[in-house]
Amino acid sequence: MCIPKANGGLGFKNLESFNMTLLTKQRWKIIMQPNCLFARVINRSDFMQAELGAYPSVTWRSIWGARRILEEGIGWRVGNGEGINIWNDAWIPGPGNGRVQCQSIGTRFTIVADLIDKDTSTWKHNIIRSLFGEEQLKRILAIPLVHSRPQDVLIWRRDNSGNYTVKNGYKWIITDGNTRLQIDERTTFFTKLWGLKIPSKIHIFIWKLVNNFLPTLYNLSMRKLIGNTVCPVCQEEEETAEHLF
Repeated sequence: MCIPKANGGLGFKNLESFNMTLLTKQRWKIIMQPNCLFARVINRSDFMQAELGAYPSVTWRSIWGARRILEEGIGWRVGNGEGINIWNDAWIPGPGNGRVQCQSIGTRFTIVADLIDKDTSTWKHNIIRSLFGEEQLKRILAIPLVHSRPQDVLIWRRDNSGNYTVKNGYKWIITDGNTRLQIDERTTFFTKLWGLKIPSKIHIFIWKLVNNFLPTLYNLSMRKLIGNTVCPVCQEEEETAEHLF
């Protein structure tokens, strides 16, 4: 019922997930606006690493419980690279979790700034090539650098704007974070179905038919509501959706 229409559901809001995105919005606000009144009342110096603590308030317990979404969804936009840990933080653009994947960690290099030539504001190709594979090499070299060397910025990686909103947070939970829905033939079919200019009751009927939700005798027997499943018209086969149509 809560799966998006394009993926075979009815698109109802999952209230638990939606509430989680609202709480995450408050957590995002504290990170982006550390001097706001709410952040000063919470009084957490390192908000992303903060523990629940003993006897927490209802407000803090709720916001702390929404940490998973931000932990998996946020990352860094590289500026001068001095605030980003190469091996632990999410900073590589593209699909995946944004973290580096390698067989061994180069202990000589800790922060992203170690991979940047400060004089020319370019990447150190030889060092990067020695640490990472070809795919990650391409992604890293594609990150633009500027001579002004701005501060590194935390962004929401699941949206091109880089800003977390309740809308894109909920979309990520439903389509990526939980069910890992993918575009396939069913997606194309349901997208076309809900786009048809026909009465809503026909939409619902076709949706029930495709998902085998019609109250045929066979389906009713599977729910222990009746015993006889033989089609009352032909008296030969079980009354299934395939038999009816």
